[in-house]
Amino acid sequence: MGIVAEDQKRYFYKIYTPAGVYVKTLLDVSNKQPSFSWTINGGVGELVLTIARGWRDLESCEDIVLYNELKVYCSDKDSSSLQIYDGFLNRITRKKNQQGQEMVECQFIGYISEFSTRILENGAYTAIAYNSEEPSEILQSVIDLYAGKIDYSVSSILATTNTVSLLFNVNTILECLDKILSACPIGWYWYVDRSNVIHLTRTNKEEPDHRLKIGNAINEIEISETMESVRNDVFVIGGTPDGENRKFKRFYNESSQNQFGKRTEVKNDGRLYDDDSMLFVGRYLLGSEYAKEYTFKFRVLDSNYSAKGYDIESIKPGDIIKIDDPRLKHNDTFWDIAEWDVDYWDYNVENPFSDPLIVENIRYNGIDCEIEASRLLRGVGFRLADVKRNLENYLNAKTPITADSTEATTFSYDDNGDLVNN
Repeated sequence: MGIVAEDQKRYFYKIYTPAGVYVKTLLDVSNKQPSFSWTINGGVGELVLTIARGWRDLESCEDIVLYNELKVYCSDKDSSSLQIYDGFLNRITRKKNQQGQEMVECQFIGYISEFSTRILENGAYTAIAYNSEEPSEILQSVIDLYAGKIDYSVSSILATTNTVSLLFNVNTILECLDKILSACPIGWYWYVDRSNVIHLTRTNKEEPDHRLKIGNAINEIEISETMESVRNDVFVIGGTPDGENRKFKRFYNESSQNQFGKRTEVKNDGRLYDDDSMLFVGRYLLGSEYAKEYTFKFRVLDSNYSAKGYDIESIKPGDIIKIDDPRLKHNDTFWDIAEWDVDYWDYNVENPFSDPLIVENIRYNGIDCEIEASRLLRGVGFRLADVKRNLENYLNAKTPITADSTEATTFSYDDNGDLVNN
């Protein structure tokens, strides 16, 4: 049997006050399944429910009240009670159709939205400094000061082994998280799970979380390849912010320039004081951006509705998915035998399915989910463009006329910043 009975999957919509006191379970929801997004470096997004209720019924009700909390639970063959959503009521819209039937549309949004509307403050102080601390410890402190619905657990925030100093002053919580992420090693990301627990972790492509096959769990897929983000001529400018002891290094890849033309990127950062740091930055940027990039959008069937389906509730942002296409012959590469410009970051540049994918966004629909994924987290965990924007013109004006060194780079770096193909 290819189709599984629809009633094997049920949803429960529970309403709570902002203080977390249970109010009731909604029994008049018209939606067959909830639909919402869930993103990496973010959390769950908008969920719209249509309530079969008259307008006058809202006058004295205790459940449909702005800022009330909604928790959605799923019951199916994989779990008897799995929480899949947590957000608050942000908008109430009264509607009447052509037949004169009244209904109420409720827009819920995730608590992640509060990160952009709250300032980090400690009592009356908005300037908060962290000196020589671990990014994971700074994140925990920021969440403690936020003191909202989103929290962390003992194991949800991993140590990065970095030590950094950061200053926040009249910054939103989201801006603080962006700064913390920029201080993490390459390949790290954060997300808020469906129970409002924040996670800080890193990608691990060596151990895929899911393996899906086109024609089975994946019944619809779209793959785009682009050279839009290709950069094969990288300028790295460093030194001290006062303009003294300026450093300037250039990195380029000739074969990429022959294929895509010269595409230049300038990275200007006063934190780069020595040759080692500049070499690391330049080689990483060139090694991660010289080749074309694929983006993937695909639909995964739920196992409760198709015998070929998958437990879609088990997929979360940042997960690693390996896609198999029965029509393609797979030649998985290894670090020690990869060939430059053929095997890139442990995959063949011409085979879109040769490398595992990183889940960036999930659109949950109940009967299936739509996933957006890529082969690397571009710009995540190392975004120098976000640093010292107000110094760009000043520093560029003091750039030497010629580079200290010019390097033709014929290697790439993995997510750890480790050299590949040396």
